[in-house]
Amino acid sequence: MRLTPRFGTALTVGALAIGVAACGSNSSGGSGASSGGTNNAKEGVKANQVDYGMVYDQTGPTNVSQIPWAHGFLTQIKKANDAGGINGRKINIIAADEKAEVPTGVAAYKKLSTQTPVVGISGYGSSSVQEAVLPLITKDNMPLVGPQSITKEALVPLHKSIFAVLPPYSDQVDVLLGYENKKLGLTAPKVGIFRITAASGIEVDNLIKERLKKNGGTVVSDQEGDPAATSADAQVQKIVAAKPDYIILHTSPPQTASVMKALQKLGAKIPVISTFAGGGPTGYQAVPKDFGNLLEYTAGVTPSDVSVPGNAQLLADATKYGYAKEATNTAFTFGYLSGMAVVQGLKNAGKTLSRASFIKGLEQINGLDTGGISEPITYGAQDHVGLSATRPYKFNYDTGKFEAIGEYSDYNSYITHEYGG
Repeated sequence: MRLTPRFGTALTVGALAIGVAACGSNSSGGSGASSGGTNNAKEGVKANQVDYGMVYDQTGPTNVSQIPWAHGFLTQIKKANDAGGINGRKINIIAADEKAEVPTGVAAYKKLSTQTPVVGISGYGSSSVQEAVLPLITKDNMPLVGPQSITKEALVPLHKSIFAVLPPYSDQVDVLLGYENKKLGLTAPKVGIFRITAASGIEVDNLIKERLKKNGGTVVSDQEGDPAATSADAQVQKIVAAKPDYIILHTSPPQTASVMKALQKLGAKIPVISTFAGGGPTGYQAVPKDFGNLLEYTAGVTPSDVSVPGNAQLLADATKYGYAKEATNTAFTFGYLSGMAVVQGLKNAGKTLSRASFIKGLEQINGLDTGGISEPITYGAQDHVGLSATRPYKFNYDTGKFEAIGEYSDYNSYITHEYGG
């Protein structure tokens, strides 16, 4: 069985510019902080416009998840601009393609920090690219809000300018292990791992092993794969031969599809659970119901298939701005919430806008209501995690919709908050 085109993802890319043309070019001296609502061009702030950066994989191996994330983010920006902008300024997006390549991602940052300066950046969903850029971000105190991947390096120790809108990998691993062990009645599970060849793959691998060592259980097979590879057959054969009780994935969505296809070829019906990174529709699209039912994933956001007030608004917004086909994609939802946090942070910063005031505006976000899409988003001077609560999801082939497994609160006891929050 193949799923219907409802899973389709638009992969058209190009330069993205949203908002009004630049008005004025005056810049302030010293630290670049504006005063009295005047221009601050060195940080992307103009009289009637604020420039904001987006750096994400438009044409590389992870674009299948990063493009929906970007479209969710842009939905909030377009919505804010249609409402008149933020404190008298329209938001102008300056986008760059990092292609999941470190040199390209670093070059994009250097351009957005100085050549075409912006007040903040969202994106950097490729973990290896993110880690390479972190020293520059922290040195410059450049606001980075809601990256699709959020590594330990970005959160520990707390960095003044980095704000997550995604449960950290430590929280995700806490929940997926706790849930899977309870579901299967295991105290000492034998676990197989398939992970992406990226910084986050190493991080998730270490988190799983640390927790199994502490709480009981062993990793019987540990495999990794290049996100550009078209097959995971060799790695999955090794995992299946090790006879795990279940398999944990930390992959891109196409890699999840490759794993599920390989399990189908082998006739191996082993439970599979993924971090957010490998979740969403792609893995379910790849295989028929009897194998797709083996797959679950954890996420800190509720798919739009699930009826909560925030999803009704998300669907309406996605339809208005031409992204209806992507609205069921969890990556789109994370982008949508990231855009929500950016808009609120800019509002809180007031008319006297700078990178420093934007950071303060983000830290003032307390209980930002997402309408049940997630737990409320909260930051503070010593807390930049934003969201910690996460829960498992599955796809119902009969109804054609995603389903939540329990409430967020059902899994809070598993979360150790290792990275803060």
